[in-house]
Amino acid sequence: QSLRLQQNSSFTSADSYTGATSISFYYSQVTNGFNNPHNLTLTAIINGTVTVYLINNQPIPKTWTQASFDLSYFYTTGVNGVVYPKATTEVTFSFNFVGHSNPKGDLNLDDLIILCE
Repeated sequence: QSLRLQQNSSFTSADSYTGATSISFYYSQVTNGFNNPHNLTLTAIINGTVTVYLINNQPIPKTWTQASFDLSYFYTTGVNGVVYPKATTEVTFSFNFVGHSNPKGDLNLDDLIILCE
């Protein structure tokens, strides 16, 4: 399955993932996308209150690129001085896309994998 996001759109995972240890996916602009930047922000929201920016308003590549993030540090070194217990920590993911109204500015996401322990 894949997902296409259009001009200035976003989505948040419907479910939270207990003890999420990684997220990976492929992403790109649609074929023959514009040269001007389209930006993506990906956040992990811990227990509904703490936001961690995995991708912060970065240009989207014109060719398929894999993004992979190891989240195990949430449970070992922590975030902002807080170490979270893996067994009870809920992580939600949110993608925010800023693009153009022309379909050639759309964002493609594919092969999204979220691993939990």
